[in-house]
Amino acid sequence: MMNRAISEKVSALRRERGLTQERLGAMLGVSSQAVSKWEKGDCLPDLLLIPQLCEALGISADELLGVSAKGCGGKGSARVSARSIRIGNARGLTILLAGELMVEAVRQTETGSLQKLLTLLADEDALRVFRLLSFTSLKSEVEIAEKAGLPVETVQAVLFRLLRASLCQCSAQEGYFLGQDAYIAYAALTAAYLASEEGRKDIHSVSLSYSD
Repeated sequence: MMNRAISEKVSALRRERGLTQERLGAMLGVSSQAVSKWEKGDCLPDLLLIPQLCEALGISADELLGVSAKGCGGKGSARVSARSIRIGNARGLTILLAGELMVEAVRQTETGSLQKLLTLLADEDALRVFRLLSFTSLKSEVEIAEKAGLPVETVQAVLFRLLRASLCQCSAQEGYFLGQDAYIAYAALTAAYLASEEGRKDIHSVSLSYSD
């Protein structure tokens, strides 16, 4: 049975954010019955849904699952497996990319493609817009411009570049959301962080395992 503390968190946070079980389910592509089962503690959400569920509820994966950075002695670590890429630094920052298809896509992406993504996201305006996008909710150009503090014309130019790189998509309602290559971009940014001076200070151990 699902940990009672986790089921209670899902239920409480859903209510706090004014979401019905039907609405949360629609955001995640599951039925309201599935959400009900999570909240009753009857079953766990699929691993692939954890990042989107946490984003919808406004909570980190560690907070939802009750994982404490202190359990690592305060030292950051990184684990890359066939099913997930998980980074936890010494200051409590957690990055979780879950799903075999996503990990395999990252592994098969050419270095040149990653360099192009990093070059694009090295632009401050592009990164600011990218960070405002979501897998589960649509945002208009005006909304993005207001939250990013950028002119609409600048946001339009950035979104066009993100669209060309498949980092975002646009729906028929003219709302923008993260695209199919967004996970790869997150992985590329994570790799850049791990290789940076700050990352080397924060991450004390890295484990690789593709046998699970």
